[in-house]
Amino acid sequence: MYQYSGYDSLGVQIIEGSFFFEYGDSSSISGAWDFNVIGSPENIGPQTGEGEYIGTVENNQLLINLNPEWADNNVHLDGAIDGNKITGDWVYSGFAGSMNHGTFSAEK
Repeated sequence: MYQYSGYDSLGVQIIEGSFFFEYGDSSSISGAWDFNVIGSPENIGPQTGEGEYIGTVENNQLLINLNPEWADNNVHLDGAIDGNKITGDWVYSGFAGSMNHGTFSAEK
């Protein structure tokens, strides 16, 4: 279980919550997330509430799609694992491309 914090592009915390990993084959992962919004940020996409994700881990690089059942309106996490901590970027995107972005950190 990781404690998650998401930040907008100015570094202001906008999300708090948790997620956990289940390892599949050599590089695939899946799991669940439960995130709560802080304040009233706009245009952050579907990264509040709860859901299940899929992703990959390779060479301590983590790629997660928080909304794998959707073809549009997705939030992706791209981070680096360093011991018990993961840091990286989140991107809210759709068919039109990137609509918002920020950073995140997660710690066991």
